[in-house]
Amino acid sequence: MLNTSLGDAVVVKPEKEIEPLVVSLATAAKLTGVSDRHLRKFLHVLPHIRIGNRLLFRVDALRDWLAAQETTEKGDAA
Repeated sequence: MLNTSLGDAVVVKPEKEIEPLVVSLATAAKLTGVSDRHLRKFLHVLPHIRIGNRLLFRVDALRDWLAAQETTEKGDAA
């Protein structure tokens, strides 16, 4: 008789969850705390990748772009 139980199955779990290299427009908007529509207004200056009809954003590029946009309270670039 064949034993089909999963009791002896080995489950391999990654030590660290893999972070995505790119995210969609909706996810980029959530990560930055703005709406999809508002984020679209910055496409002329925001680094992005267009594959077919999809807009993708490199997570590292989003972080770098946001850091470059930081200002001090006096309005000077950080």
